[in-house]
Amino acid sequence: RFQFDTLRIANWPSIHSFSVGYFDTYVLMIGGRKDGIHDKKTGFEITNNNSNIYLWNTQSNEITEQNLDGLPIELLDFLSASNHQFVQDSKYLYLMGGYAQSVLGDFKTYPYFARIDLQNIITQILSKQDFTTSIKYTTDDTFAIAGGQLRILDTIFYLVGGHYFSGKYNDDTSKTVQRYTDSYRMFSVHNFADTFFINNLAQIHDDFNFHRRDFNLNPIIDEFRDKKLMVYSGVFQYNINRP
Repeated sequence: RFQFDTLRIANWPSIHSFSVGYFDTYVLMIGGRKDGIHDKKTGFEITNNNSNIYLWNTQSNEITEQNLDGLPIELLDFLSASNHQFVQDSKYLYLMGGYAQSVLGDFKTYPYFARIDLQNIITQILSKQDFTTSIKYTTDDTFAIAGGQLRILDTIFYLVGGHYFSGKYNDDTSKTVQRYTDSYRMFSVHNFADTFFINNLAQIHDDFNFHRRDFNLNPIIDEFRDKKLMVYSGVFQYNINRP
């Protein structure tokens, strides 16, 4: 049986397409947008990027807001983007990619993979300390993906689908560049106190099943009681490369 209810929380951030992590009684929300649905000619301007980190105390329903101002430009742009791929493992929230307009004005998908220490960053934000030490990140063009999904199954990371997109979101294909990954990647992450390393294991290319973005990827139990991942639906046109 499921029972659903609604509640109103003062100062709740009206954002969407953000990344989320959980630790203790807190929910951390980062990235995403404030403008709701977009039309075919616009929708990802910097004016409606979410350039804050929000903490929701699920016991008191208090919202704590931390602005990202003061961060290096590349990190500010990345953390303010929409449609990151993200997944949580214990106290670490991992996020990568995402698309948005940057501080310098260009529209792009960001080539970053980050590890956020949720325990540390929540403590630092609540005590008004510098929280940048809780964010470790690396740069590689293979991370420049938006609208895909990232999950962990038996300690292995699965990066599924998504696309690279640059140029202002527009229905005119002559003004944008779009490339679907048409694949899923398997990799492992090896953590140390001040850094982490990524070990690529395999990439499976299938332009029929993985040529998609903005979909759901969730664990299922199959008829043999094995845990697997299932892709649901998604947005794409197989033979037309339109946004």
